This record gives sequence, C-alpha cells and structure tokens, in this order.
Amino acid sequence: MDDHQWGNFINLSGGGWDWFSIQLTNNTEMMLYLIRDNTGKIISSYIGYIGPQAESILLPGSALDVTVLNHWRSPVTGANYPSGWKIEITDPKVRASLILLPELKDQVLVVSQSTVNSYWEGAVNIQGQSAGQVVKGEGYVELTGYAH
Repeated sequence: MDDHQWGNFINLSGGGWDWFSIQLTNNTEMMLYLIRDNTGKIISSYIGYIGPQAESILLPGSALDVTVLNHWRSPVTGANYPSGWKIEITDPKVRASLILLPELKDQVLVVSQSTVNSYWEGAVNIQGQSAGQVVKGEGYVELTGYAH
C-alpha cells in the first residue's frame, strides 16, 4: 500500500491521526487510520483491505477498534506517544485481531521547520489472527498530534 495523503491534515485544530499500514503472511494488506480532534476524540476512521487475490475492500470504520497497549515519552519533544496496539476488525468479511509492537521505541521525526510538527513514524512487528488464520507480519505506523 502507498502512503498517499491529499489535503491539509497537519492543521486539524490541534488534533492528529494514527495511520497503520499492515502486510500479513496470509498475503493480505490493510491500511487503517483514526483521525482525532483537539480533545483526542476520534472523528473519522478508515479500513482498507486487500485480500489474497488482490481484491480491494473498503470496510466501515465502525468495525475498527484500536486499543493502546503502552506509551513511550520522547526525550526530545516530551510527547507521550502510544507504543503498541491491539487492532480488532469485527466486520464479517475480514475478522482480525492483531498485536502491533514497535521495532524501536524512539522513531520520532522532528520536522518543525517544514511542517511545524513532530511525528512518531516507524516500523512495527505484527502477530495475531486474520480471516481465521494465525498470521505474522510487518507494518508501518505514523502518529501525529501528540507533541503540542
């Protein structure tokens, strides 16, 4: 999956997003995101799924449940970033329960001169179940809006 974003998502009135790109050993891929307002409330979510035969399915955002498993505080920005997630997708077309763990805790990009923002952006290892199969995988996560 590509990381393409159109629009001015940086200025979300103090909000931000959590974006997940997931590639699993059962030859499936997912792209998920949660967009938060300035209070941390999720105002939009998205689940894109590519199946083993390259079929593309858009699932309702309401089928996505993300639980933060841990946090990590950046010594550079002072921001307290989520660090580990349990992803549950409850749609009958694609049932999944995945644990995503960062390969490194410190994957912060401070790009304040170009975007006036800091990101936690990096690789994650994945394990769990998807479509009735035990899976492993790799992924990439981007977090914004945590450094204010």
